[in-house]
Amino acid sequence: MPRFAGHGERWWRYYFAEFRSYRNQSKKRVKALEQFLLKNNLIFKSLRGALENEVNYSNHQYREAGKMLEALTLHAGLNGVPIEWRRIKN
Repeated sequence: MPRFAGHGERWWRYYFAEFRSYRNQSKKRVKALEQFLLKNNLIFKSLRGALENEVNYSNHQYREAGKMLEALTLHAGLNGVPIEWRRIKN
């Protein structure tokens, strides 16, 4: 089995899928929270503030997962990891 940067196909596929999944889940959470805030006129400022903080946190998580995916993509490219290992199997 070929190995790139000390890792085999399973490792590469797993981490690409994991980072994509985490990024996508964070983005969905942001959208859901934003829709909730738009649809609900919250009387209590503390509740609205808590939800806005959650939106900010989820946005941060989305950006960080994107950075991790970019770093992994760069590392894979520098080490000759096949493109098909970077994609999610259907």
